[in-house]
Amino acid sequence: MNYRAVTPCENRKCPDWLDTLKGKSGVYIIRRKRDGKTLYVGESHTGRLRKTFMRHFYPWSGKTAGVYYVPNGIEAAIEITHAARAVDRQNELIKSLQPQDNEISPLETAEDNEEPF
Repeated sequence: MNYRAVTPCENRKCPDWLDTLKGKSGVYIIRRKRDGKTLYVGESHTGRLRKTFMRHFYPWSGKTAGVYYVPNGIEAAIEITHAARAVDRQNELIKSLQPQDNEISPLETAEDNEEPF
């Protein structure tokens, strides 16, 4: 994945690469620019990748409220996936990158639940 600096939208105009996320599902990684430390891995499997990703750069509340970041010094990578693959891909990335701000353990996949016999 390629990382890009996160720039907030100004005057209702967002960077072009953010507009490509509209209507898509996938995963995103947010990391600290200065040292590459992975801060958060998230996903959208409902075709709202742009909105789900962008809410991490503004205070938000509600049932799905989570951590947010000041864009200065943050960069992100986005991977577009099929909606059915987004959660599993997020879990793979959480397991391999061990982000500091993911509060919940990744959901188990079907492979994790298979009985040995």
